[in-house]
This record gives sequence, C-alpha cells and structure tokens, in this order.
Amino acid sequence: MALAALVAGCGGSKPTVEDAKPFADDFVHRLVVVGTWDAINAEVGPDVTQVVVSIGGNDALLNSDLLNAPVGSTAEALALFGRRVDAFNASYVAALESVLALGLPTTVCTIYEGNLEPAWAPLARVALMVFNDVILRVAFERAIDVIDLRLVCTEVSDYANPIEPSGSGGKKIAAAIVAAAGIGDGRSVSRVFGQP
Repeated sequence: MALAALVAGCGGSKPTVEDAKPFADDFVHRLVVVGTWDAINAEVGPDVTQVVVSIGGNDALLNSDLLNAPVGSTAEALALFGRRVDAFNASYVAALESVLALGLPTTVCTIYEGNLEPAWAPLARVALMVFNDVILRVAFERAIDVIDLRLVCTEVSDYANPIEPSGSGGKKIAAAIVAAAGIGDGRSVSRVFGQP
C-alpha cells in the first residue's frame, strides 16, 4: 500500500515514509510527497491507494498583503477579503477536482497557523480562517475527510521557521495522515452534516 501526500510548494520538513512507519508499520510501503500539480500523474502510480492533499498555504502567503491594506471601513476590508477568497475558492476547487479525477480516496488538509511573531500571529490566524473555510466547505460538499493541521502542529517546536514544519512537526503530520488513512491507532473522527 502507498499513500500519496500532495503537498504543493513543499518546504520545511516533509512527511516521509520513515515518519509514517512507527504509526503504520507494514501498511505504508511508500509515502509519495508530490510538490507540484504537474508531478501528480507521474508520482501517483498504481500502488497508491489513497491521496492526501495539503495545498493553500502558499495562496494565503500570497495574500498576506491584506493584513496591511488601507481600508476605510470594516465592510471594505471584508469585501477585499471576499474577492481574494473567491479567487482562492475557484483555484482550490479546480486543483482538488484534478486530484479527485484519479478516483482514489482523498483527504484534504487545512492550512496550519505557523509560528509567527506575536504581533502578527493573531491577525494571521483570523485571516487564515477565511481560507480554511474554503477548504472545509469544499471538502464537506464532496464528503471527503479533512486533517485539520491547526490541531496537529500546535507547539513552537513543530515549526522550523515561522511558516514551515520542523522534523517533529513533519512526524506529527505523518501520524495524522496515517490515522486519516485508517491504518493507525487512535483515529479521532468528527462528522459534519449538511444538505441530504
């Protein structure tokens, strides 16, 4: 069995099969970490049985200028965020649909909050909520599983720098991937109900 973890723009410490082995032992023979959309078809071979997608963090970074954008009112700020989030929604849906076209069980990840400077962390946390809402809504609409990385990488030591996981963070992410795949112990499940 192999899991494909599609992590766009990989940086920091990527989860590896060595990270996953203590949690899944003989079940995970290969953990494919794909850094670009172009590589997905080449990397996701016939032995891959499940796909985990972690994208959106770079999109959030590219929109970090919103934190300093001059606006005249809260309504204007919300409208500005709304336009950016609509664009993110369109690109996220297109990217995820290309993964779902593989016909494999798929899990998506939210964007983690990082280890930012105290002055920026609360602002970034609120801004990330709108991007994570897109990820959650798209996943719920398609009835696919979600790994909430905000609940996985929770300690300063989980980050190698302000925005990338450390070795210990990578191990935590690998453990969450294995749990989401249903091959490890201690899977914690939430259910979300929408329109029948």
